[in-house]
Amino acid sequence: PDTLRTLLNLGNAYRLSRDYTKAEQLILEAVEARRRNEGEDQFATLHTKTRLAELYLDMGRYAEAASLSLRVWEVRRKHRGETDAGTIDSLVQRARAAAGLGDHAAARQLAEQAFELRRAKFGSEAGPTREAADLLARVSVQSGRATQSSPSKP
Repeated sequence: PDTLRTLLNLGNAYRLSRDYTKAEQLILEAVEARRRNEGEDQFATLHTKTRLAELYLDMGRYAEAASLSLRVWEVRRKHRGETDAGTIDSLVQRARAAAGLGDHAAARQLAEQAFELRRAKFGSEAGPTREAADLLARVSVQSGRATQSSPSKP
């Protein structure tokens, strides 16, 4: 497990430095190892798949990111619930992927859902909620229906 964590961390470091070829190689290796060692739908495997979806978003490979983040979201939602932080993170990835694919209506709907869930879970001023508010503002502008970048408090 420590080796797999190191692979994933190194892959993420390459992703952050925009060396996507090396990042993908390492993260895919980590995903495959997690599948073999822990199972398809185990938490560690889902976490690793989430990092792969992030990489695909960064690379502009939105269809792959959308497919992967949908699968992770479905499993997390089933086993951990809609308000689990990881489940909400997958919802954010789905919104980003939909926006990248040009499906602005879906992106807006997913971003709104993520914002509301994060606001209920973390409060209006928390970093994850602000991040979701920013995403909602961006997809709203893209869809031609601009909203406030900081939605009002409940």
